[in-house]
Amino acid sequence: MSQQNFSQDPNFIYPYNPGPNAGFMTQNQHLCSSPTPGMYPPPIHHMQHISPPAQPASTQQRPTWVDELFRRMDKFENKLNKLDQIDSFVTSLNAKVIRLEQGTKSLDERLDQVEKSTQLISDDYDTHKQNFTDIKTELNKISSQLKTNNSSVNTVDKKLSASLDDMKRENDRLQNELLEVQMKAMSNNLIFYNIPEVNDENCRYTIGKFCEEKLKIDIHLKYYGMCMDSYQFMMITIF
Repeated sequence: MSQQNFSQDPNFIYPYNPGPNAGFMTQNQHLCSSPTPGMYPPPIHHMQHISPPAQPASTQQRPTWVDELFRRMDKFENKLNKLDQIDSFVTSLNAKVIRLEQGTKSLDERLDQVEKSTQLISDDYDTHKQNFTDIKTELNKISSQLKTNNSSVNTVDKKLSASLDDMKRENDRLQNELLEVQMKAMSNNLIFYNIPEVNDENCRYTIGKFCEEKLKIDIHLKYYGMCMDSYQFMMITIF
């Protein structure tokens, strides 16, 4: 029977002649009579191939199903080795996943801190924005007040300028009137020179006498009374 037919045989039982290796076959026969075709119990890693006891040269031939069994056991051992490699890989992958989870947790904590910091910055920005809005409102109020005050100042300035102009015109008028009064007053003044000055003298009497004696004017009869009544000598300078 070939290896392919051996793997597909549902009975997996072969007749044999009892001989010196009958004990060996009895020992392994339960491996070949599995109730499920093609299924065998899992091999053990440390399972070793049991060589049949030495036989005479005439009875040393081993059945083919034993060789097939050994080959399948080798395949199972190779698969178990691969399973060990897969287990090592899964263990390493699990460690990497754990490290990745730890890194993700740390990243989440940092993201939480960043979110909190961003929220604080946003709150500060809103506060500063509100303060800026309030300051802008106050500045607008102050600007409006300044414009109003400037208008009032312009009005007051115009009124003050008009008042100053009126005062200047009035001052000029008063100065002109004063000058006119002074000129009228000075037109009636007489200035006499080279009259000797005497202590405790009567200026009017001295002038009247001078007019009578030097100018031949009868002040006593004609002008002296008028001087006493109508004229007033504003300035008399005697040298």
